[in-house]
Amino acid sequence: MSEPAELELFTTEELITEVLNRMDHGIFAGMIVTASNEDGTGDNYAQHLWKGCSLTCAGLASEIQHRILRSRVNPKGEDGG
Repeated sequence: MSEPAELELFTTEELITEVLNRMDHGIFAGMIVTASNEDGTGDNYAQHLWKGCSLTCAGLASEIQHRILRSRVNPKGEDGG
């Protein structure tokens, strides 16, 4: 067996790009929420990326949304992710 590769650190953009490059169709959505402001609001940074057929990616996004909402109704169900 060969030696495992050394862990390399990537920027978030490089990591997301690498994962999406391994797929024919893929979606990514993420958000970073910074510390809350004094008035109770917060600053957010959202990133949304997709690769491949737009209709296929829309279907993937819809499926994820359905699974998330269903898991809220049945948190101990098998469709938690």
